[in-house]
Amino acid sequence: MLTLHEPGWCEQCGKRLPDLRHWRRIFCDRKCLNDYFNGLTAKARAEERARLKCVVCGEPITGAKRSHQKYCSERCRQKRRRTCT
Repeated sequence: MLTLHEPGWCEQCGKRLPDLRHWRRIFCDRKCLNDYFNGLTAKARAEERARLKCVVCGEPITGAKRSHQKYCSERCRQKRRRTCT
């Protein structure tokens, strides 16, 4: 269902959308749509990594590459390994 609309702008790249378009269209193409949602996912994962705390010392884990990381350093990992066995 195409309708005539006022000029609109792509939510991702800022390019002008065609005047004759579907009323819900907010991205200029599939690439911008994918980039937008991939960015949302990356932001959510970064926020999840920012909340990580070390299970041994309780310090925040800085520079975590994965959201399931448990230790802030190799020293804490070894300490946990030695006390658990």
